[in-house]
Amino acid sequence: MEKAAPGFEAVMATAELRRRAERRPDHEAENRALLSLARQLANSPTGFLQALSDCALTLCRAESAGVSILEEHAAGRLFRWHAVSGRFSPNIWGTLPRDASPCGIVIDRDATQLMIRPERAFPELRQAAPAISEALLVPFRLRGTPVGTLWVLLHDRAHGFDAEDARVLERLGEFASSAYDILTALHVNATGGDVRAGQP
Repeated sequence: MEKAAPGFEAVMATAELRRRAERRPDHEAENRALLSLARQLANSPTGFLQALSDCALTLCRAESAGVSILEEHAAGRLFRWHAVSGRFSPNIWGTLPRDASPCGIVIDRDATQLMIRPERAFPELRQAAPAISEALLVPFRLRGTPVGTLWVLLHDRAHGFDAEDARVLERLGEFASSAYDILTALHVNATGGDVRAGQP
């Protein structure tokens, strides 16, 4: 396990999800989104991660959303933003070192995490625009192993994320992970190669 950012526990607020008032589920909207993602995967898989990010933005009432994938480089391991929606979208393809990113905590714990003002523990985020007031993140897995995260952000909206937002984000993440497992298996069978999470 890699070293976590110092003082990261000060920004962790996952337990708050159980204490906040929970909005009612919108199963119809959720099912429409999953059907749309299935169609995207079948018709144009290269756009799937962006479609996933767009769905997370809408369903979780977020101000930004995205997908971060862990990559190996000679200089070290880093997370790259392969898809970004909403106000944070100008940052697409940006990167953060693994041990300087909230995504690293999600990978280490392989579990949903809520963080409040994460730049307090992750100084690299102090340059992010707009500033992040809340970040809700879930693991994105390939063959059961976390390789990235699906995340939603709030910047200055009054409400916070709740347990329903976490449930929806987890369902989207599980759907995407299962879809990519199938896609990867099909690609390997057809080509004898492998596929990265962001490049089907």
